[in-house]
Amino acid sequence: MSHNIQGFIFNKRETAERFSHFENAHLIDMEQGFVFIPLTNALADEIGGKEDSPYEVFWKFNPNIEALLVDNSKDGMITYLETDYWGGDGEQAAAIWYKGILYFGPKHSKIGAISRCLKLMKAVKNDMYDEFEAIGLTKFRSNDDWIEHANALKN
Repeated sequence: MSHNIQGFIFNKRETAERFSHFENAHLIDMEQGFVFIPLTNALADEIGGKEDSPYEVFWKFNPNIEALLVDNSKDGMITYLETDYWGGDGEQAAAIWYKGILYFGPKHSKIGAISRCLKLMKAVKNDMYDEFEAIGLTKFRSNDDWIEHANALKN
């Protein structure tokens, strides 16, 4: 099985609403008050920018996405994340923007990079394996699955 997602995590619905003007932004409520917006190809196209990522740990990231994060992190932390797993092998990467600057990362690892960001954003693992699982990011394994879930909730 694979796990391949890219997107944005916020811990305040109000911050996430700043993305709502994008036609292809699907705001998905997660556990502990977090919101996930999958970075689909359609949303990436809408944001624009075809330049390479300024951070080699990210493959779907570009300077326009970073400008969006800088602009929208003025009153709340925003994590950008990517996972790429197949059959248990793979990697993940994540970084936090806060108050208009890159606050933490980017970090890259087999496991734990995203949970480190979520912990800084005050996610609590409780009795789960880690913060990634605790906010519900293990529910679906692709951005397409997340979008299908978001659309089902609307209907």
